[in-house]
Amino acid sequence: MKIIATVLFLALYSSCLSQNLILRNGENRVEITKSRFLKVGAKATKEQGCCDFLKFSGHFLSLSQDSVRFNFSKSVVTKELALEKSELDKTLFDYNPYKTIAKKDLLFIEDYKSEKSFKRRDALAIVGGVISIMGLSTAFSALFVKENKTELLLLGGSQLAFGLTLGICSTKKTKKFIGDDPWIID
Repeated sequence: MKIIATVLFLALYSSCLSQNLILRNGENRVEITKSRFLKVGAKATKEQGCCDFLKFSGHFLSLSQDSVRFNFSKSVVTKELALEKSELDKTLFDYNPYKTIAKKDLLFIEDYKSEKSFKRRDALAIVGGVISIMGLSTAFSALFVKENKTELLLLGGSQLAFGLTLGICSTKKTKKFIGDDPWIID
């Protein structure tokens, strides 16, 4: 009985002390727990000077008055003007998976149930893109075939619609902190 009471007490105690990240946009309110997997975009600092913004993937740790602390497992540098993406060399900056980002430097947050869910959605988007391209090529081949043009056009159209549906279903709503109707951190 003592063991059950101790486990119950520890579970309740840790849940009472856990800090969540709360995002608001008008009437909308999203609460992000520490177990959720996040994709975070942040402005690059002048010291880094390498890129337009940085993307990080990982978990939320804590919240302070003017900043948010994360435990990131992956970092990506994005140059918006050159339209190129590359993996961040861990030696380029003093790589520390624990990053504190000022609230004013956050650009966006995408919230996923887990890293597995993030990878599944990413794979689903790729499959949707491939099926869409196959549908376009099937419909395009109807121009060169003398028989069964309508069947090829219908098949290509259905493949395209299915691929686009998969692609749209795999996208996650991004909470943006800049632009029109930005989200804010409570």
